[in-house]
Amino acid sequence: MSAFIEPPSHPTEPGPAEIHRRLPYGPRSVGHARVPAGREIGLRIARYDGRLRVEVADANNDRPQVREATAEDEHGRGLALVEALADRWGYCPRAHGIGKAVWAEVVIGR
Repeated sequence: MSAFIEPPSHPTEPGPAEIHRRLPYGPRSVGHARVPAGREIGLRIARYDGRLRVEVADANNDRPQVREATAEDEHGRGLALVEALADRWGYCPRAHGIGKAVWAEVVIGR
């Protein structure tokens, strides 16, 4: 898997460091996604209309749910972090009918 982030075209636009700081969601979620053999995980990062959007798609159809992790849990904090850091987030079915894409957006340039 690889992701391409275009360098900022204007000094006030976020670069890769701000993207990672504002939405550490993509790389971590790729490591936790469930993928059947022969399937791949997709990561998409886009800027549009003053927003930064990160999408992670996999072949799992289960609805993502925010949960409370205990101090002993090694997993289970990802969507809670997304909910706390993102201006909005959600999920949708993948266009070809297998799996879903989970997305998060932040307003940039604040």
